[in-house]
Amino acid sequence: MKIMKNTIGQKIETWINQETGEVREVQEIDVKATDVGFEKIWVGMILAVLDIVGGRKKDIVAYLVSNRVRSENIVFATQRKISEEVNVSLKTVTETIQALKKQNIVTQVTPGCYRINPGVIWRGSHLSRMAIMAKFSEEKAASGQKDENPQQEPQKAK
Repeated sequence: MKIMKNTIGQKIETWINQETGEVREVQEIDVKATDVGFEKIWVGMILAVLDIVGGRKKDIVAYLVSNRVRSENIVFATQRKISEEVNVSLKTVTETIQALKKQNIVTQVTPGCYRINPGVIWRGSHLSRMAIMAKFSEEKAASGQKDENPQQEPQKAK
């Protein structure tokens, strides 16, 4: 598994020695190493989630995170399927999803399709995260969820 990506840039510059006045053509090589394939998790947001859910509800959150399409932060699963996969009651799944929606952690795109707030967990570039943040906001508005927190971060549990 590749965990670092090297970006190499190069250019020719003219350098002048300040003491001697000597002029030289030099090749400058810029190598940058960046991480690849890491999940970015905002710990404060996860702690807010854990304040909201406990017990078996944490297993539901784990299911959502583990089964999402990472490029879109989207989960394709009905509440019944989640109930069966996690081995919890349908009522527990419904309550958990409602709590996550209320706290701005997920939004329902369509029946059986949920998007996790990229302010909580994300894998990808900043630019693609911003695009998914915009989709999350649009879907939230379309579903009638209140936008109590315009920066798309989860609400702190009380």
